[in-house]
Amino acid sequence: MTWTKPDDWDVDPKLDLKGIFGHHPGGTPFSFADGSVRFIKETVDPKTLQMLTTRDGGEVISQDAF
Repeated sequence: MTWTKPDDWDVDPKLDLKGIFGHHPGGTPFSFADGSVRFIKETVDPKTLQMLTTRDGGEVISQDAF
């Protein structure tokens, strides 16, 4: 995905997340559009990851979900 292109990233539930989570033990830091950086656990549910990576979905996601 090109980071400058305003498209959503459709996360396939069967996606092998090793490429994203393979560099840090237990997860990896993600930067968000509001400028914050949060650690996402490698055990995150793919649906939660999809909600975190789409824009303006209106979801309320608890910090302990990721």
